[in-house]
Amino acid sequence: MTIYMNNAGAALVSDEVHERMVEHLQRERYVGASAAAMESGDEVAEFYERAARLLNADNPRQIAFVDSASRAWNVVLSSLPLKPGQKITTLSSEFGTNLVSLANLAERVGASLTVVPCAEDGSFSLREFEVASRGASLIAISHAAAQASILNPVVEIGSLAKAVGAFYLVDGCQALGQTPVDVIAIGCDAYTATGRKWLRGPRGTGFLFVRPGSGLRARDVDLASADLVLDPETGAISGVEIRQDARQFELWERSVAGLLGLSVALDDLLESDSNSRFKTISRYGSTLRAAVSRNSKFKLLGEERSPLGTVGFYCSNPTDEDAVGEMFRLGEISLSSMHDWDCPMFFPKNGATQIFRLSAHYYSSLQDVEKVAALIERA
Repeated sequence: MTIYMNNAGAALVSDEVHERMVEHLQRERYVGASAAAMESGDEVAEFYERAARLLNADNPRQIAFVDSASRAWNVVLSSLPLKPGQKITTLSSEFGTNLVSLANLAERVGASLTVVPCAEDGSFSLREFEVASRGASLIAISHAAAQASILNPVVEIGSLAKAVGAFYLVDGCQALGQTPVDVIAIGCDAYTATGRKWLRGPRGTGFLFVRPGSGLRARDVDLASADLVLDPETGAISGVEIRQDARQFELWERSVAGLLGLSVALDDLLESDSNSRFKTISRYGSTLRAAVSRNSKFKLLGEERSPLGTVGFYCSNPTDEDAVGEMFRLGEISLSSMHDWDCPMFFPKNGATQIFRLSAHYYSSLQDVEKVAALIERA
């Protein structure tokens, strides 16, 4: 039987999540998608309440449902009123999608992009970050890295962002579901999340937190997010009135089945002993990181002592990569490989072509984790 170790890519949804989605899709078959959505109105409202609770947000209207965290990240960037000559600051450990989006924004508006370098363990100088952020209009980072056990100091960076008056955007893809998140303590203006990773929600789902007074204005709208304003005398179009809350970033067309499935996943986490789950994830991650560190054939990325379950490493000798990949295949271990486009400014410099990434979840078994750890040590 396959040992699943790719929760940082996409966790396995629970029976309850799967059943709720199938139930809604079956209902759509019989009454139509619009009627089924209307019947689920109360449950849809619960989704926003649950997402707000999970982030410790003040109000459900600070939450928007989106089809992915990447979409959320991009709608925030496209809505910022950046001007030529303004500054953007980020980290070299950022995921490739985030970096390419930031670089594209900088090129499009004529802004400058400063990337603060991180060491292989993910550490960086807060002092250097502070200097790089002076005069910045946007600070955009990940709460946790995708390729390694790196948990960034988002609260401290939030204080820096506030001090310089920068808009503060945080990607929570790899954090939410495996470590506590409090957007008030972080002090961010926007926080993005995906359903399919540590939350155990369905693919094609995510959500966005937007702080009131953030100054964002959606560029792409439809009747879900804006109203047409007509001149009362002539009937001519006189403007567009866009919602002022986070849902200005929603569109009318969306997967209600996906939203309901994600809501069930959120409820499962909220009603659980989340701290116990987080500790289990951390313990499994620590076991695997220790095994990697004990084998000189491998180089660990990120901190060995980390609360995260993500474990990234590469081969000291790149010629060993095929053999290591075959070892995992024969051991029936499902993991993921990351390449230079996934973390282009954080990729190994020794000629490696891939980063091996293991990620156990709370529902993984200790026996499986220990089996994978033993395999790594023997490699």
